[in-house]
Amino acid sequence: MNFNLGIAAALVATSAYVVGDTASKYVSEFFGNRTASIAIMGVGILPAFIALLIFGAGSMLNAYQIGLIALSAFFLAAGYLLVYKSLETEQISNTLILFESVPVVLVLFGFFALSESITVIQSVSMLAIFFGALCVTTNVKQRFNKKLFPAIIGMILWAFYAIPITYAIKGSGEFILPILAVKIFSFVMVAAYLLLTRPRSKASKAPKRISGKAVLITLGSGLFDGIGMLVFGYVFLGNAIALAGAINSMGPAFEMFLGRMFYKDRWTKLQFAGLVVMVVGAIALSL
Repeated sequence: MNFNLGIAAALVATSAYVVGDTASKYVSEFFGNRTASIAIMGVGILPAFIALLIFGAGSMLNAYQIGLIALSAFFLAAGYLLVYKSLETEQISNTLILFESVPVVLVLFGFFALSESITVIQSVSMLAIFFGALCVTTNVKQRFNKKLFPAIIGMILWAFYAIPITYAIKGSGEFILPILAVKIFSFVMVAAYLLLTRPRSKASKAPKRISGKAVLITLGSGLFDGIGMLVFGYVFLGNAIALAGAINSMGPAFEMFLGRMFYKDRWTKLQFAGLVVMVVGAIALSL
């Protein structure tokens, strides 16, 4: 992949994720994490589906690649449910900054599973992210905020999502069909989970009035999320993962300011220090 094209693709994907993630906070608050998950994931199928109609599939997927995609879909689906669980009640900046832990998981996976080496800079960067996360996940009483625990687990699962899907994209030699498949598989998994775990309340509650604003924001969140994932699939195929990782690490920094602007996020001095340390550590780790 051309270097400038790789930068452009990474910027488009990161920008799409920032917009989609920022909007998902409103959706999670308005509908709750269960409805937000299924709605955003359902709408997120459209970009890959439209791309397939326009460009077609380069090659069919074999059984091994479908298995990898199914495994990725499980991690992706569970991650959505858990992250949106935290977003339903917690600040967007404190929740989504935890995405900076994803590169740490991938580096550690490479070290333990693939016998890859870890440099001194990577070690220092991972320690910075770890201590930054400890600060971010505190509450005003400087104790661990238990409501952010689902987001922590969700981010770890999203890190593992990237591993099988990358092998599937590399093996198939294309990105549109694998991304479409993982989006559909994960949507079906979340739908099945929600059906099996439907709350059975004896007292009937009046349905919440759905506004046009809520529908539009949900559509926008899902579309931008789907675009971001599709473009990152293209980046994976073009071997620009390191470059994209460095650019994507700056995404939560923008989400911090958007959270402050649209949701009036407030941070303690300890939380703000953790936010800054995590962003710097993630960028250094990805370089």
